[in-house]
Amino acid sequence: MLTLLEPDIDVWQRFRSGELDERDDDGHPVLTRWRRTPVGDPDIVTTDELAQRRTRAAGVLARSALLEDVGAELRRRGCALLLADEGGVIVASIGTEVLPEHVARAVSEGTRWSEGARGTNAIGVALTEQTAVAVMGRAHYDVGGHGLACYAAPLRGENGRIIGVLDATVSIERADPLLGVTVQALAALLESELAKLGAARSHRAREMGLPEEPFARILGSDPVLVDACQRAAQFAASPLPVLLLAETGTGKELMARAIHRSSDRARGPFVVVNCGAMPESLLASELFGYAPGAFTGARESGHGGRIGAAQSGTLFLDEIAEMSPALQAMLLRVLEDGSYSRVGEPRERRSDFRLVSATCRDLPKLVREGTFRKDLFYRIQGVTLGLPAVRARSDVKELAASLFVDLASELGLRKGSATLHTSALEEIGRRPWPATFAS
Repeated sequence: MLTLLEPDIDVWQRFRSGELDERDDDGHPVLTRWRRTPVGDPDIVTTDELAQRRTRAAGVLARSALLEDVGAELRRRGCALLLADEGGVIVASIGTEVLPEHVARAVSEGTRWSEGARGTNAIGVALTEQTAVAVMGRAHYDVGGHGLACYAAPLRGENGRIIGVLDATVSIERADPLLGVTVQALAALLESELAKLGAARSHRAREMGLPEEPFARILGSDPVLVDACQRAAQFAASPLPVLLLAETGTGKELMARAIHRSSDRARGPFVVVNCGAMPESLLASELFGYAPGAFTGARESGHGGRIGAAQSGTLFLDEIAEMSPALQAMLLRVLEDGSYSRVGEPRERRSDFRLVSATCRDLPKLVREGTFRKDLFYRIQGVTLGLPAVRARSDVKELAASLFVDLASELGLRKGSATLHTSALEEIGRRPWPATFAS
């Protein structure tokens, strides 16, 4: 367990007054933690947001009996047990009444304890460095923590991603390394229980031919992203078309696939067409198909088309704003009654599919300019979801760490054997990231 011991009171006072810069660094390990994160105003989430965060933490909260047993023992020792989610927001607490009143208020459910909100603290450091940590007294950035000893351990989900943090908080006079051991043991036990639950759920899903955790591949805790995932899950089972408003490389196809896998069409095909990647004539034949010999170079057997291939499934049209007016009219007809014809063929065919489309363009503006059909616009925007660009996300470091875990897993490395160094995470957090996830 990483332990950040108390520095001299003089060190903290000089740092907070701006008198202590890097040239005066005396080598105390807490100084780099104090410096690395600009601290905003501590906040508390709304009641609705707290309810949403508790829903996402339901897997851990379902083990309430285990949490309460350990929490009761810690309470007898004058210690509070806290559970924070992946964003550092406390979603459950046991025994806060044994803490001083001002501390109990500061760690109440709904308060945010990320480094960005509170500076150096056990929950925030555990999330940033993805390791168990003890923060003692004046090692806390905020003076409110100077009388406390806090022990935290990250909780990891089935894929190695951090899903929360357990924290034991006690007065500095009652500091005890065994509290750190207890928190780490409880985290390991909860991870084991969640893994068993996940394995059982996956087994049942495979037996039933159902998708497994459709939104699990969409990484991060950015509030805009979380809201989009929650709304997507809410409407996934409906037949409504979905319009994704997002830049290239922000996870549009991942979201579209998750919606498909959460719908009653999950057993059907998921068909992708990038409308901006091919000229109009090729897009028409690719989308609607063509009859044998319909044009020079056509296959003798013809081509069924992506709309036909999407029967009973989901059709994902990326960059839909790049469609020509003629193709827009053809698509509108399909959406109205399910009928279409292949290129070069008079026969009418039918296809039943759910449409998910995406664009980074301003569709209302294109409608006003007359380059995108108003009737088609209203047809495709049954549910509209916005996905944040990387540069606009508040969870870039968390996202990078999660992607790194996934990459390590793909390379066959043992879970937890490869993590991003703190300095790498800090560099990632400083960059503007104007491009995509690939960058």
